[in-house]
Amino acid sequence: MDVIVKQPNEQRNYGISFVNLITSTDTITAISTVSASPDGLTIGIPTVADDLRVEFSVAGGTDGTTYKIEALVINASGETVEGDGYLYVIDATDLISTVPTLFSSWGGGTSNSYVSLTNANSWITNNVFQYESWTSANYSRRSLALAEATRQIDSRQYIYDRKYSDQALEFPRGIQDQWYSSGSYSSDLTEMEQRMQFDVERACCLQALHILDQSSYTSHSQLMQAGIKAVEKEVGPIRERFEYGNPFAASSAVTVKGGVTNPLCEAALEYLRNWMTSRKIYRR
Repeated sequence: MDVIVKQPNEQRNYGISFVNLITSTDTITAISTVSASPDGLTIGIPTVADDLRVEFSVAGGTDGTTYKIEALVINASGETVEGDGYLYVIDATDLISTVPTLFSSWGGGTSNSYVSLTNANSWITNNVFQYESWTSANYSRRSLALAEATRQIDSRQYIYDRKYSDQALEFPRGIQDQWYSSGSYSSDLTEMEQRMQFDVERACCLQALHILDQSSYTSHSQLMQAGIKAVEKEVGPIRERFEYGNPFAASSAVTVKGGVTNPLCEAALEYLRNWMTSRKIYRR
């Protein structure tokens, strides 16, 4: 599901496709409802277009709010089928001034993200089960999360050297011939480079989502970084206690740089492990 954008004062025509939800030999025979949450959008009278698409007008909305639009239809087989989409309402002036510019060219000299905002929107909403923290964040926070995820990925050590001398980020890496993969040696460097880009882009999306998820427990992260191992709160008869693991313990998911933890979530590490190596120490 892609996230589309509308300004608060605009009235625009949109549609939800059921091509992937209803077989090509079936059709939409009736529209039950088209609704939006939270409140604030005005949905026009929906119509069926091309047998497998519901179209409707959308007006209003609160600046900076992401809305989920749901369409319930009846197909020729008598089934009730639901199609979903997301609409982000923001003033164009705010969008230009608040959204950081992401440069996601693979191996580019000015790149600051491994994936574009458009591709991240599409991949996360189509491949991640719980992505509410992503769709509830505005475009600025999503862009910042992708940039921060890229910096966190680049804080680790990876195999081989950078592929280009002027690339801004750690990836792509210059893969050597006969790279070892899945118990055998492979000489197809093009396939390996494509796999590398696939892995890193998805790791960046998952780490950005992890960063947004952490906003709900920022205070806990700060306590962990301060080295506090346990906190206990008591209000009347209710007592709450939190115990944290050592944030500076050696693990695959945590590195320490300048006394501050720099975590990579396990989902991102699953994609990055094939390209990681231990930190090298050189002695004179």
